[in-house]
Amino acid sequence: MATMFCFAGVPTITQTSIPMHWPDKIVFASVEAVQIGIVPHERKTGKGPPTPAPPFKAGDKFIFDLVVTNISHVPVRVMIFDTYVQNRPQLLMGGQVLSYREEIEKVVKASEHGTGEMLRLANIVLAPNESGSAETVILNDWYHPLEPGHYQLTVQHRFDEGDKWIATPSYSFEVFPNPNN
Repeated sequence: MATMFCFAGVPTITQTSIPMHWPDKIVFASVEAVQIGIVPHERKTGKGPPTPAPPFKAGDKFIFDLVVTNISHVPVRVMIFDTYVQNRPQLLMGGQVLSYREEIEKVVKASEHGTGEMLRLANIVLAPNESGSAETVILNDWYHPLEPGHYQLTVQHRFDEGDKWIATPSYSFEVFPNPNN
């Protein structure tokens, strides 16, 4: 069961129903308790299961889900509060690291010095061996438009300010020319 509340005027969903058989202790996510991965975001059509993302074309919106898997023996709470504090995507094209957009560089630097603003507050609770999407990473927000070519994406994530970074395995994808451009 999910409960919706507002934080700073933004509707937020938090999972609050905990099965009775779970232990009293729920631990916060840490590099010891979870694994993370990155996958293309699936489109929801409204009917039936989500469909996989189509092949990427130049000009598309590039959305990826940060998937967290609880590898511990107790429930784990994953806090989600600010994509620019918690995430550091690294995108390579042809082996070269791409720079963030200039305005994002400023936001990232501000978040490193504690001068950023908290954008939202949400959490998910994962049972042992359960996976869930904790965050969406929209590459269009971080990078200039992607040209046709071969890319490798890795996302470093931390569960709280000052925590250790944990990296996703690299995800490779192609961006094809857009025949409509």
